[in-house]
Amino acid sequence: MTKTIYLAGPMTGLPEYNFPAFREAARDLRDEGFSVFSPVETDEDLDGFDGTTPCPHTHEFYMKRDLPALLACDEVRVLDGWFDSKGSISECLVARLSGIPIREYPSGRTVQASTWLLVDRLSNMLANYTPDPLFAPPSTTEADRSAAAFWVPDEVVLTFTSQLQYPADREPQTWEEGLDKVLAEMRAIMVERQNKYGPENIKQQGLLGVLTRAQDDKIERIKGALNGSVVRGRVVLDPITDGEQADDTFEDGCLDAANYIGPIMLMLKRGWWNLPRKD
Repeated sequence: MTKTIYLAGPMTGLPEYNFPAFREAARDLRDEGFSVFSPVETDEDLDGFDGTTPCPHTHEFYMKRDLPALLACDEVRVLDGWFDSKGSISECLVARLSGIPIREYPSGRTVQASTWLLVDRLSNMLANYTPDPLFAPPSTTEADRSAAAFWVPDEVVLTFTSQLQYPADREPQTWEEGLDKVLAEMRAIMVERQNKYGPENIKQQGLLGVLTRAQDDKIERIKGALNGSVVRGRVVLDPITDGEQADDTFEDGCLDAANYIGPIMLMLKRGWWNLPRKD
């Protein structure tokens, strides 16, 4: 059975909307025996748009048109520059969440970016993106305006950030899924503590104070849960016992310590800790 490949890559802002690169990739992959869905070919067939004239539709229109085709494909191949394109990253997120493999063109190497990284990248790119069909180009059609309802950045980012690739009660099936889940838990606990305590206590401690607190409080809590004894020359740990409070558990301590030594210290160093909250 012939494998069908979906081509994803940057278009906006590139000469001829990057049509030549899409055409070359489609030709090469077909020579290798694959069936190929290329969005630029659909543009040419439906609108006669060849990349040399102004784009006839909005970004939202193309997302709604092409995603069903992506879901029917066996694999996604990304062209050079895909990580700088919100459309390509969105397509890769849909592929990842649907279990569709993502590989680089022309190397065929598996894309290593985790779901968490894709979510973070898309979230940053959409920070100032507020699509409004009322301000779309004059050529906007009724189809464009209805398609705009499909692309709601805040809802997309919140859904992916909180649920990632799988329901919360499902055990990860791969190492990458396990990593994604832990990183999502780190983010959730950090946001919860920021809501609870605000930024001032961290700001007043400074870098050295944060490191000291991580060692004296967070790491000591973890060490306290790892009591054990030496049996025949080997350390045997006792069963981990958690405190009665939700923030006094072994896992909470690990997540909190990782946040202190990682994101909190880096955000302080880079001057990002005092950035305004989204809400």
